Amino acid sequence: MRKKFENVFQFRSNDDEQTNKTLREYRQEYKSLDENLNKHPEILDIVHCDLGKLSKATGSGGRNAVLTSENLFRAIIVMQREGLDYREASVRIAESETLQNFCKLIRKRTIDFTLLNKAFCAIDRESWERINHLLALGAVKKGLVS
Repeated sequence: MRKKFENVFQFRSNDDEQTNKTLREYRQEYKSLDENLNKHPEILDIVHCDLGKLSKATGSGGRNAVLTSENLFRAIIVMQREGLDYREASVRIAESETLQNFCKLIRKRTIDFTLLNKAFCAIDRESWERINHLLALGAVKKGLVS
């Protein structure tokens, strides 16, 4: 069975000490996304229902899957946000500490592009609509949109 999430300490680097403004801003964008996802745990609940339907929820030998629904969903967010195809997203996440932190993949293998493809296809259109609705309600509540 696929776990929904796993507690992982992340974003360890001290961004105040980074001299590269672009890198600092890039990390801050993913920190903000992380905070927004953490404020809306119901989004993960929606996605977990869909990702639980993936045919390979267990690893080889019948063990539980190593990657959680949260790992997969966050990788999908990276792929969409960065405008990457599945293979590029898999490589970029594997090579970037910031993206590994965001996807909560510390001490885990990276996500294979075929699994990323299956995960993306497993999330129903209705689920995306519910997620967008939840985020829109949050934005209205904060006064970001009217």
